[in-house]
Amino acid sequence: MAEIMNFYGEHIGISELKLKDFNVRYKLIKENDYFIVKKLGNDKIKLDKKFIGKNGIIIFYSIGCNVCRSKIEFWTNIASNYIYSFPIFAVNCDNMKDKNDYLLPLLKIQKYPYYMKFDKKGIINPLNINTTLEDILYYISNNTT
Repeated sequence: MAEIMNFYGEHIGISELKLKDFNVRYKLIKENDYFIVKKLGNDKIKLDKKFIGKNGIIIFYSIGCNVCRSKIEFWTNIASNYIYSFPIFAVNCDNMKDKNDYLLPLLKIQKYPYYMKFDKKGIINPLNINTTLEDILYYISNNTT
């Protein structure tokens, strides 16, 4: 089996997450010749308790996305400056071995890169800001615990 190529796992300050790091209940439903991932219940999707306690950002990316590839240095530079005060995580949505692709329908991700924020309780929501350096640094400075 081919090794999974992650953009961020080796870089300081950004850890790679997998589906198992999210508290979400789901079910695979077979329709014709394919399966659909369906979220169960109305609970908000959260990070596992080992990741809670601080506000942070999650980067959802595809290894085939040129924009995602061009943002690696941008995000690693930011993460290295805030490594202890503002966590930044990444999810390789092409990692089917760990079922990360299930997160696409569960979180309604339709494009790459896709950014989400999480609060101190681990609740995940879309990050609705521009991803310019100024806007990201402003967001981090206003949401650092």
